[in-house]
Amino acid sequence: MDRIFNPSKFGVSFSIKQCRNFKIDTSETLGWLLAQGFRRFRLMSYWDEHEKLPGEYDFKALDEQLELIARYGGEVSLCIGARQPRWPENHWPEWAWNLPKPERDVALLMYIESVVRRYKDNSIIVSYQLENEALLTNFGINPDTDRRRLRAEFKLV
Repeated sequence: MDRIFNPSKFGVSFSIKQCRNFKIDTSETLGWLLAQGFRRFRLMSYWDEHEKLPGEYDFKALDEQLELIARYGGEVSLCIGARQPRWPENHWPEWAWNLPKPERDVALLMYIESVVRRYKDNSIIVSYQLENEALLTNFGINPDTDRRRLRAEFKLV
């Protein structure tokens, strides 16, 4: 069958949360995309998924996604920060959102640092996306736009 486009030249934003919303298996879906020839992915490091309790990290799901993409010779742009694609757009863990803003900002920086340190030597990560639509104030739940914090996040990365 002739394809209308070459999937190796296009990228895919892959979200475990969107898979859950559609009630489809994350691993099977990512495997299908790879089998179709997609090799460029934007993956999300949702804070509320990976640090459900302060200081307790679980990157198993993200590790598995990266390992599968690596097996196919793919590459990844890793989204980091609190604001990432998919509803509710702002993926604060509840414990962090309930902190006073200065403490919440510090917790976010600590999370970003933990993600970057964990994956900095992973050769399939070719770029980071720091926040998604970082200064958008009229969409999503729990928006917390802060230019000063965004600059601190950039400097940290």
